[in-house]
Amino acid sequence: MGGPELGPVLTAVVRSAVASQEAGTRLSAAVVPAASSIAGLRPEELGGLGLAGAQLFGVAVARYLLCAPPVAELSLEEVVARLAPAVQEVLDGPADG
Repeated sequence: MGGPELGPVLTAVVRSAVASQEAGTRLSAAVVPAASSIAGLRPEELGGLGLAGAQLFGVAVARYLLCAPPVAELSLEEVVARLAPAVQEVLDGPADG
């Protein structure tokens, strides 16, 4: 299957997380605390992080494992440009008002 390269280690991690509930749970247990620490998030902000992570994980599966057109055919720059506003909105949470 053609498509962009994710790298052998990340490909194995993503495949394992999709194939095994235990592997997915372990990945979440490792990634969420690390990402929240790096981003400086408070506990009440973790919901947005989880939703953003789910969006990005879905894109990674479609792009790198399934090589699903047109997602796999987009340049990385286009993926970032088109996805970044949606991810930022999820991280920011609902607007007050």
